[in-house]
Amino acid sequence: MTRLFYKATIEGDMTNGLLLMGQATGRIHDIPTVAEVTERTVTEAKQILAR
Repeated sequence: MTRLFYKATIEGDMTNGLLLMGQATGRIHDIPTVAEVTERTVTEAKQILAR
Protein backbone atom coordinates (compact mmCIF):
# COMPACT_ATOMS: atom_id res chain seq x y z
CA MET A 1 0.00 0.00 0.00
CA THR A 2 1.47 3.33 -0.99
CA ARG A 3 1.84 6.11 1.54
CA LEU A 4 -0.64 8.38 -0.29
CA PHE A 5 -3.23 5.60 -0.56
CA TYR A 6 -2.78 4.85 3.16
CA LYS A 7 -3.14 8.55 3.96
CA ALA A 8 -6.51 8.73 2.17
CA THR A 9 -8.02 5.39 3.16
CA ILE A 10 -6.73 4.79 6.66
CA GLU A 11 -6.08 8.31 7.93
CA GLY A 12 -9.03 9.83 6.05
CA ASP A 13 -6.96 12.66 4.52
CA MET A 14 -8.73 13.05 1.18
CA THR A 15 -6.98 16.34 0.36
CA ASN A 16 -3.41 15.08 0.52
CA GLY A 17 -4.06 11.39 -0.07
CA LEU A 18 -4.68 9.32 -3.16
CA LEU A 19 -7.82 7.31 -3.90
CA LEU A 20 -7.91 4.80 -6.73
CA MET A 21 -11.20 5.04 -8.64
CA GLY A 22 -12.36 3.73 -11.96
CA GLN A 23 -13.45 5.94 -14.84
CA ALA A 24 -17.06 4.86 -14.32
CA THR A 25 -17.20 6.55 -10.92
CA GLY A 26 -18.18 9.86 -12.50
CA ARG A 27 -21.18 8.21 -14.12
CA ILE A 28 -22.78 7.24 -10.79
CA HIS A 29 -25.66 9.60 -10.06
CA ASP A 30 -27.91 7.32 -8.04
CA ILE A 31 -27.13 5.76 -4.66
CA PRO A 32 -30.28 3.88 -3.65
CA THR A 33 -30.97 2.17 -0.35
CA VAL A 34 -31.17 -1.61 -0.18
CA ALA A 35 -34.96 -1.31 0.04
CA GLU A 36 -35.04 0.76 -3.16
CA VAL A 37 -32.84 -1.72 -5.03
CA THR A 38 -35.08 -4.58 -3.90
CA GLU A 39 -38.22 -2.68 -4.96
CA ARG A 40 -36.75 -1.89 -8.38
CA THR A 41 -35.67 -5.48 -8.90
CA VAL A 42 -39.10 -6.86 -8.00
CA THR A 43 -40.85 -4.26 -10.19
CA GLU A 44 -38.59 -5.06 -13.16
CA ALA A 45 -39.07 -8.80 -12.64
CA LYS A 46 -42.86 -8.37 -12.60
CA GLN A 47 -42.69 -6.33 -15.84
CA ILE A 48 -40.57 -8.99 -17.52
CA LEU A 49 -42.87 -11.80 -16.39
CA ALA A 50 -45.91 -9.86 -17.63
CA ARG A 51 -44.53 -9.78 -21.19
